[in-house]
Amino acid sequence: MHTEEDFDEYRDRHAATVALQASLLENPTVEAFLQAVADRAAEHVGSHTACSVTILANGAYQCAASSEDDVLKADLVEYQTLSGPCVEAASSGVESVVPDMRSDTRWPEWASASLRLGFLSAAGVPADTGDGVKMALDLYSTDLEAFGAAEMRRARAYAEEAARTLRLCRALAEQATLAEQLQAALTSRPVIDQALGVIMAQSRVSADEAFQVLTAASQHRNVKLRELAGQLIESLTGHAPGEPPAFRTS
Repeated sequence: MHTEEDFDEYRDRHAATVALQASLLENPTVEAFLQAVADRAAEHVGSHTACSVTILANGAYQCAASSEDDVLKADLVEYQTLSGPCVEAASSGVESVVPDMRSDTRWPEWASASLRLGFLSAAGVPADTGDGVKMALDLYSTDLEAFGAAEMRRARAYAEEAARTLRLCRALAEQATLAEQLQAALTSRPVIDQALGVIMAQSRVSADEAFQVLTAASQHRNVKLRELAGQLIESLTGHAPGEPPAFRTS
């Protein structure tokens, strides 16, 4: 039996998915997409909310995007002191909420800097983009106790959908790279086969022996196998591999 909370969560996740899909179509680069994540989360999570996206990779924190300059200033204090809700969320994978910065004692340097910038409450929401790269949404508000159950549910939906989208983008990029490598292999194979045939005919050796000769020459000259095979064919035939000889009229 679905509860009202289940429907609220579904609605928030659907809204985040639609918004981020639109952002991805409008912003073809990862940098632009993350900026859209920060802007849309700031707009939809709660009133008077500002947002940034923190990336933790290779032990270093970096602000990938922020909806306001003051958020970036507060984040930099977190990174310098290694303390604050976003650093906590990214490093431990645990959500952190600061209802009232004036009374919270967990991260005093960051809280003091945030108060000077006009923020009164904050939250950090983690997400895992895979391959050891972690992400967190850092939420700030000029209101006290701005991040209750509903706001955190919406923030969680944005963080998780953003991470899922980034994982998908990386998978598509890897597939594109794999396709390029496969195409290169398919292009290289006929050239190498032609060169092996030449070596076999000239040296009267087997296919395996011809391949060993070509590989040894490639390593000795520090030249790629396909490139060396092409050079061999061109030196013997006078034209590039796969390229028919010029038609002669006389």
